[in-house]
Amino acid sequence: MCARIHNILLAAAIAAELTPCAEARITRIETQKTDSPTFEGAAFGNTGQYEKLSGRACGELDSCDALNRNMVYLDKAPRNAARMVEYSVDVSIIKPADMTRLIAEAQRTELGF
Repeated sequence: MCARIHNILLAAAIAAELTPCAEARITRIETQKTDSPTFEGAAFGNTGQYEKLSGRACGELDSCDALNRNMVYLDKAPRNAARMVEYSVDVSIIKPADMTRLIAEAQRTELGF
């Protein structure tokens, strides 16, 4: 029984690896709001306080690409001048408020100091 489950998982992993995935590309990111500092001003280790950027990521994909054929009604979506379908999605990015502290910490850790 265990060997059968192993073979099923192995077959699923191989199928997932061989299955091509559809591609889309981000064309721009629009920051609409910055919360700085976030987490009530708490500092985390040597990187310090964090901030949250909220906004929208805009992108496009090719509706004619065979890899996108499983998207329902994509063939009916309007296209831009480059004949691509545009989309947008809400995004939130949490990052150190002072990126130089993060870089310094990464260099310190990498050099073993």
